[in-house]
Amino acid sequence: MNLINNGADNETSYRFAISSYLLVKQYHNAEPLVKESILKFKLSSDDYCNAGLTYSYVGDNDKAVELYSESLTLNPSNINSLNNIGYSLSILGKHAEAIMYFSEAITIKPDSAYPYNNRGLSKIKTGAISDGLDDFKKSYALDPDNSYYFKNMGIYHYDCGEFQKALVFYKKAQKLDSSTYKIDEHIKDVQEQLNGIVN
Repeated sequence: MNLINNGADNETSYRFAISSYLLVKQYHNAEPLVKESILKFKLSSDDYCNAGLTYSYVGDNDKAVELYSESLTLNPSNINSLNNIGYSLSILGKHAEAIMYFSEAITIKPDSAYPYNNRGLSKIKTGAISDGLDDFKKSYALDPDNSYYFKNMGIYHYDCGEFQKALVFYKKAQKLDSSTYKIDEHIKDVQEQLNGIVN
């Protein structure tokens, strides 16, 4: 940010500043720079992916989907944008559409754990529980330290009314990566269920 404030008003400086904020998970600080860079510069597929990620984490998934779509227009094989647009669509409840993006990501990079894990949850949400759990198993086999596997397993057990199991999975996700998307909210929700508090 100091570079930009000191007059280094170019694509490279914005790209560096945005990437730095994303790296330290300061998404709200990245957001104004993303807005400016979209207006000022011709962005790459990866730039749009980072822009989408910023909006995903500040909770504007509709805008995130728009930016990931821009990324994929420039590079239809951008594995991060494929996975991330699917994730944002799943948060918006558009699971059937999300599955298509996750499946494309898997076709391009079959050794990546994230799209299997995320597709698994979307499959479960659409009623294909056995297929979804198979995707979870594949994700875990590829990366047993993937916090999103444990988060999504927690969501599965929560939806089944198995709140104690859900809590175990959520806490494992939190231990692996405390910045896992909305993990603290998931833990709070399940603890309220266990305490007999229903909002």
